[in-house]
Amino acid sequence: MEKAQITKRVTRKHIADLAGVSVSVVSRALNNSGYVKKEVKERVLQIAEELGYIPNPIAMSLQQKRTKQILFYCKDLHNAFYIDLYFGVMREAKKRGYMAFLNANLNFNRLRDTMIDGIILQNEGLAVEFLETCGMNYRLPAVVAGFGSRLPMERSIPLVEWDLYQGMEIAIEYLMKNGHTRIAYAHNGSFGDPDARNVAWINCMQPYLKKKLQDYHLGIEQNEKKRYQAGDRYANFKAVCGENEEDFFKEGISGAKEFLRRGLNATAILCFNDEYAFGMIQEFQRQKIRVPDDVSLISFDGSYRRNYVFPEMTCITCEPEYQGEVLARTLIDQIEGKPFHYITRISSKLLEGGTVKNLYLTDRPKV
Repeated sequence: MEKAQITKRVTRKHIADLAGVSVSVVSRALNNSGYVKKEVKERVLQIAEELGYIPNPIAMSLQQKRTKQILFYCKDLHNAFYIDLYFGVMREAKKRGYMAFLNANLNFNRLRDTMIDGIILQNEGLAVEFLETCGMNYRLPAVVAGFGSRLPMERSIPLVEWDLYQGMEIAIEYLMKNGHTRIAYAHNGSFGDPDARNVAWINCMQPYLKKKLQDYHLGIEQNEKKRYQAGDRYANFKAVCGENEEDFFKEGISGAKEFLRRGLNATAILCFNDEYAFGMIQEFQRQKIRVPDDVSLISFDGSYRRNYVFPEMTCITCEPEYQGEVLARTLIDQIEGKPFHYITRISSKLLEGGTVKNLYLTDRPKV
């Protein structure tokens, strides 16, 4: 039988008639589900191949109640960290026979109209928004990428969290091994934020900076803090996390200006993320401040863009592609009814670059 002779759409009924079996037997053979005698299955598969049978994906999804499609919802597509994370999601989804889509402009109220089996949420703030709009009543499998922000949620969503408290400890230990004890922290949040990086920096640096600790915190001013606290339930989180690369980059420029305005004698600065660090480096270059000769920098993320600056950025990372793989694995296990962990923590590691100076190898006074 020649495939070229087939002029109309082939259905499972056609295959069943030629094989001399019922449509349900054909369905079990094609879906590899349920028992079918070996010789019958082989005959069905051979006829389907000869006829050039192509299953209707919409019909199959309705029958199986599964589309084999998942969505990564991320508003911050300018941030290289999330692009790396998406590649990890896509790779793991492919291994499991799923398609992974990316969307930055989804209306959660229209989520029921979207043909997906599950959703990966960019961060804890989006998870709260998801639950407040449709997630409480629409039990779509979901998983959230966590970054150490403790936000109240109406119900539990599986969390794949980067251990950023540990990451800050690693960064500070590395800087101190290189002779730095006056270490500033730069981000676009307030001194009292419960963000894991901020809490870890305060706990680690309090014994060294003592009463001057808050002077070395480069964040929003206290009068600005009030307007964030007066907003919605996760406004302060959004203030910290921003919504696009330009926000973080501009915050980095502002952070560098504030550092110079205060005349801080810090020998090193820890930056909230890579994009913030890139903005800070640009402003320092504009002001003839050399990194790392005049001040050392470490950022959090470790995205592919760390290689695009000179000197190469020293970073704390969770390897975002790996986090993406774990997110996709957790979501698909949930979709398929397999065991999964509600909380998975991913350890931090240091990526050495050229933005940290070893003060013990210079003539500068040890601090």
